Amino acid sequence: MEDFEQTALFSADLKPSVWIQYVDDTVVVWPHSPQDPQLFLQHLNSQHNDIQFTMEKEQGGRIAFLDVEVSRSQDGTLSRTVYRKPTHTDRYLNNRSFYHPSIKASVNRTLVRRAYNICDQDHLQPELHHISTALQRNGNTSHRIQRILLHHGIKVFHTAPNKIRATLQSHKDKQDHKTKPGVYRIPCECGKVYIGETGRNLTTRLNEHRAHGRRGDLEKSAIIKHSSTEDHQVHWQQAHLIANIEQWHPRRVREAIEVHKYRTVPQDTGFTISDI
Repeated sequence: MEDFEQTALFSADLKPSVWIQYVDDTVVVWPHSPQDPQLFLQHLNSQHNDIQFTMEKEQGGRIAFLDVEVSRSQDGTLSRTVYRKPTHTDRYLNNRSFYHPSIKASVNRTLVRRAYNICDQDHLQPELHHISTALQRNGNTSHRIQRILLHHGIKVFHTAPNKIRATLQSHKDKQDHKTKPGVYRIPCECGKVYIGETGRNLTTRLNEHRAHGRRGDLEKSAIIKHSSTEDHQVHWQQAHLIANIEQWHPRRVREAIEVHKYRTVPQDTGFTISDI
């Protein structure tokens, strides 16, 4: 094919200023008269009976090459975004299918990586929004999508969907333990817990953890980092104060004791406590 291209281009009376070929797709920039491309096409097709080209011209200043759509504005500047055929349905590997999780995750990562490789800054966010919507329609949770976007430096936050229990139960805190300082426990759906201590009140500390999640500051909250990297749900409503302790040193000692008692998420173990 290389020999064919070199011969055809060398022998053409008028040549394109750009010729980019990938397998059987070629994109050409034609700097001559709009009528001349048809003559150039006839020249290409006269080179070999078994190698015949078809031609598609830009429509409305847009043309697609592979999965890239290039748009030309009135001032001549070019922009790029992902191209999808009109028959594309956004059907991907469903998250509820019985494929290995790594295979399903690779589909999601590939879509995001393609957006970064192709889109310019003006089209990146709309494309990522399109991907997020499509992945949710294919059974992915917004929490799982959040992990993929955070890996690429996009900070988003996730809210769990409403459940019947959450709708029917009263959200009024009937205890005042959340207004006191001390050592607290936050459970995760996987069975592990996070143990922490605070000199203020539990409500304020829980709000800080959630804020780190919204900002994508995973290194500032061990429970948020665990939830994001493992794709687990945090049971915020079940978070509670283990012990009301106002003094800093006793509070830190009690925190270390509780860390040793529970199966915790990866976190700072606090003070070193002997197993004996």
